[in-house]
Amino acid sequence: MRKKFNKAVFLTTILLALAGCGGGGGDSSNSPSTGTGTGTGTGTGTGTGTGTGTGTGTGTGTGTGTGTTSAMTMICAEGTGWQCSGGEVLARTNGIALTRSGVQAYGRSAMDAPMDASGLTLAGLSSSAKAEIRVQKSGSTVSKPRLLLSNLGISWDGTKDRPLIIDTFVPDAGRNVLNADGTVSDNVALPSYSDLSFYDYGTKGREAATQANYANNRYFPRSIPSRCESGTCRSTEILEPFANDSVDNLSHAKAVRLHGDGDVHAGDAPGGEILEGGNGHGVPFPGSKGYRAFESWSLQYANLAAWVTQDTVELAEWLLIAGTEHNQNRRGMVAFGDVTAPSSVPTSGTVTYTGTAYGWSSDAQYAGLNFSGTTVTIVVNYATRVVTATINGLPGGTLTASTTLGAAGSDNANYFTGVAGSGGGLSGRLFGPASGSAPPELAGVLSLPGTPVIAGFIAKRP
Repeated sequence: MRKKFNKAVFLTTILLALAGCGGGGGDSSNSPSTGTGTGTGTGTGTGTGTGTGTGTGTGTGTGTGTGTTSAMTMICAEGTGWQCSGGEVLARTNGIALTRSGVQAYGRSAMDAPMDASGLTLAGLSSSAKAEIRVQKSGSTVSKPRLLLSNLGISWDGTKDRPLIIDTFVPDAGRNVLNADGTVSDNVALPSYSDLSFYDYGTKGREAATQANYANNRYFPRSIPSRCESGTCRSTEILEPFANDSVDNLSHAKAVRLHGDGDVHAGDAPGGEILEGGNGHGVPFPGSKGYRAFESWSLQYANLAAWVTQDTVELAEWLLIAGTEHNQNRRGMVAFGDVTAPSSVPTSGTVTYTGTAYGWSSDAQYAGLNFSGTTVTIVVNYATRVVTATINGLPGGTLTASTTLGAAGSDNANYFTGVAGSGGGLSGRLFGPASGSAPPELAGVLSLPGTPVIAGFIAKRP
């Protein structure tokens, strides 16, 4: 069963409205620190550390050692000129995940539905959920976004998670591919619909077909016309081209794309026949299985990104017993960028950072943000390591949260985290060089399950 999206899409101040027809679309409380490990051995022994970090030690009889987390600095697979969040989740505290050079929070639709999923809840997502953002950066302007999403509980066959989502919002036909060296290519050629060694659903069937070959394909523009039941399907997947502007004294960028991930009608049946449920060669049409949206706000070193993916799950084509196909959406906020080197974070002085916050609340639907441009004040006492955040304009009113910056000299000296609201959390990172002065920028995310709210903030010092 296939779906079509046919409404207009707007971001930030206007809700993104996309309608489908025919169906479908944890927290472990550990934080990074220096850990101590104890091991026993005869002669020279090696010990494994426990706590948040992993430690090793050597000695005669009993060995002890001090362990640390992975380095909390930015390293991007694409190299110089890129800023990224890091692909590995190092810790999850108060509903917020820590990565090498970022922090992130997630939410999901409270109401999954045959048409458009809606609402917002912070419950029910796997503790292994992960978003990775990469952008090319020139000054404060971003380009070439790479959105990588995994372990979000999106399943085509009702059993296992779908393949890794890689979206680059490129307006040309092709494939997005994660290379062996960790880089993302967006210029890989898209095989013809007649290539049944690639589109192998028709030859292997639902259980043996290669799901990864039906993911991350960009089907349009194409020489073969778009075919659909109503005859009014779009001929492009891009609803809102990636574009830069300025908002709230920040560099701003956004994009929206319709996708066909999981649609087996990208290929044919053996002999060139159209697969059951299709009405032409070269289907899917744009948006047959959902949409994705990306929006970012940037300073020179810090970035805040909002992402949304709506997907058709439990697809009739991939399920042994059909009948439960529907839509769901996932969304998140990621603060990331060129983090301050932990060793250069100051140990004295108090600095006030001011900026803005953006986010979603309980009535979140589609890609549009519920609130944007609200004011934020972050006071960092580098001597006491106390970070006090005040965020105005949230749906529940002003929020004040007191968090703690990592210990001076530790790997996590550029990371602050703490409890916010009722059962929620607020975490952030410091960004930019701090040689002889305080870091120039900071950014972070907020997760409030009771309201619920997912938000991000970005700020700079005077």
